[in-house]
Amino acid sequence: MERAILRGVPAVLAVAFLLTAAWGVYSAIPFTPGGPKDAVLNVITERKAIAQVGLSPTARQLSAMRETVEVLILPTNVMNIMAGLLAAVAVSLACLLPRAKSPADIAPASRWERRGPVLIFLILVTAFAMAPVSIPQFIGSVGLLGLFLMCATAILSQLSALSSRYEIPFLFLLSCWMLLLSWSGINNDHIVETGAVSSKGESVASSANRSFNELLAEWYESRTDRNRYVSPKRYPLYIVAAQGGGIYAAYDTARVLGVLQDRCAAFGSHTFAISGVSGGSVGASVFVSLLKLKAPTTDPARCKDQTKPNSELFADGGSLANRASQILDHDLLSPLISGLLFGDVLQSVLPRDFPVFDRARALDRSLESAFDTPTDLASGGPTSMLAPLKNPLRNSFASHWHAKAQWPALLLNTTDVRSGERRIMAPFDFGRDPQKMLPVSGNGELANIKLSTAAFLSARFPWVTPSAWFRDKSGNITYLVDGGYYDNSGLVTAQELMAAIKTSDLKDKVEPKLIILTGAPGAVDPIGGLHEPLDPIRAMLNSWGTRPVEAIRSADQTLNISPDAANTVRILRLHGLLYNLPLGWRLSGGTVDLISAEDPLPGQCRGDGNATDKTNVFDADCLLKDLEKELL
Repeated sequence: MERAILRGVPAVLAVAFLLTAAWGVYSAIPFTPGGPKDAVLNVITERKAIAQVGLSPTARQLSAMRETVEVLILPTNVMNIMAGLLAAVAVSLACLLPRAKSPADIAPASRWERRGPVLIFLILVTAFAMAPVSIPQFIGSVGLLGLFLMCATAILSQLSALSSRYEIPFLFLLSCWMLLLSWSGINNDHIVETGAVSSKGESVASSANRSFNELLAEWYESRTDRNRYVSPKRYPLYIVAAQGGGIYAAYDTARVLGVLQDRCAAFGSHTFAISGVSGGSVGASVFVSLLKLKAPTTDPARCKDQTKPNSELFADGGSLANRASQILDHDLLSPLISGLLFGDVLQSVLPRDFPVFDRARALDRSLESAFDTPTDLASGGPTSMLAPLKNPLRNSFASHWHAKAQWPALLLNTTDVRSGERRIMAPFDFGRDPQKMLPVSGNGELANIKLSTAAFLSARFPWVTPSAWFRDKSGNITYLVDGGYYDNSGLVTAQELMAAIKTSDLKDKVEPKLIILTGAPGAVDPIGGLHEPLDPIRAMLNSWGTRPVEAIRSADQTLNISPDAANTVRILRLHGLLYNLPLGWRLSGGTVDLISAEDPLPGQCRGDGNATDKTNVFDADCLLKDLEKELL
């Protein structure tokens, strides 16, 4: 009986695991071709055709574009095949396991079999630490997971065998040792990296120790097109709030702002700041870095011909939108996975910290590496690898902006673990509570933090990326996580900045406007059983997800309070037309196409596009129409 249980229970668990995985993959299929969402494919086809050929695509052009858009159906077919394969493997395993040898019949492991897995694991850890981006990207996320499972299975099997041989619970003792180290914190390697490359020619301290009024006045005086706005017209000043959401929010933020900049050259110089959270911070950092490298415009022109398609305007290779897409289309997930499964696993058993194993640093470097081979935005031609000094993501956060810059400042939001308060990385102080500002300028403890590190410091969402810590001059330790814990919309910071501008000395000369990049409100999920144990968790998670919606609604109602101020707040919703967008750090080709289908397009704003108009489907189209009117 005992022998049957020992042989049967693992087999049942293995088969059950595979069958559950097969059902999970099948249940996650986003839509069925030819079903009710087929009409959405037609909308996507039409928008991508307009972006490609112009306002009036022919039937043949629409048919050709529909064939291109059919790639969005590919995940459905692939997931059907995956579910079938998993089910087939489960059935095969159920047939083969009864014939497998029992542990007693297996020959003892050789010396190489005992020591080899540990040696291979250490070699992989060393390789990933020396080349944290290129090697993991070559292997891929699935390959990394397979390598880890093989090493872990072999090592844990040997520990289990040793426990039986010497009658010592090695696995239990190892678990206790790891818990003790984690509780003590002595091996926490997730310290904030402060190794920014010095950016020559930049006035890093230009914004330090200066009042907000002084910086705003210098910013306004350096706008070369300010004389076009004669009283009673005020100078349009845009503040962008970019909501969190992992890689899809990063891609959407950089893509939308890039298209607006490509079509309206003055947009960047009129945008004073971007308040980013999580993925929104990453996308905003990519956009600002690209705009910073772009050849400066001494006298920004009006918005480009709105009758021309995006493809014609961006064909010279100098498109910020296209370059931002290329950067964020890189594999940012594999370096993170390698650090999580190899470096941080080894770190968990070591009695001191080795920051080289920190998986967050691998994520930083993967974004820097993706930025290293850009299109030359000045000439439109390809370039070789960027020198470290030319990659803004490797430079210090403090050096990314100055008052005369023709690109926006970054306000990156994080959350303090101990107090639960919002903490902001910004190149200037504003608002009534300077304690919320992290020390990223002057002689602050984080003055030498890289822009890439600052961006991902705002994107430390649960478990995937770890909390980060730094020690202040008093010796106190601050732990920081994703800014979305406090406010996933970025609106609280954006509205504080808007209030500071409205009470500044320039309140009669500039007209602040708020652009909100966010997702469409999701459908309410049906509540299942287990109400007593699960309802508190459900309520907590759902209320956390609802806060950005409430914040956006409040901003819309309080700032768009009169007909004259109807466009003070513009809300750009990313709909996620076919399925829920992913929160990880890798996008599929279909998801990229899905997000880019919502690019701002000319001539597509139906109705007047204001907050009370319900006829428009894609808000970005109406923002483009507004910019054409506002940017003289």
